Amino acid sequence: MNIVTLAAALVVVLSGCEGMSRLTDPNKITLDIDGQTISVLFRNGKWESFPDGWKSLNGVNYVTLRRQQIRAIETTSGCRVIASEYVYGTLTLQTEVECGAKK
Repeated sequence: MNIVTLAAALVVVLSGCEGMSRLTDPNKITLDIDGQTISVLFRNGKWESFPDGWKSLNGVNYVTLRRQQIRAIETTSGCRVIASEYVYGTLTLQTEVECGAKK
């Protein structure tokens, strides 16, 4: 095995560890949003959401999924999402929210 292959394998393994910690985090809140199971976490100063379980992603519309993830974060945080982006190579949506008096 050459060094490049070994380095690539290490990146994949470490990326998987990060994903597993999300799935088992005791602070994870799971919601059903229009039939899609979405999990929400507050980590590193940002709200994150991700679909919980690959089986639920068959035939998913990713525009709809993003809306569901934003709704899950807004429901959980009680705040409005003002910016969002996907973590590269994942379906984890990280957001910034704005909390304040509702009009």
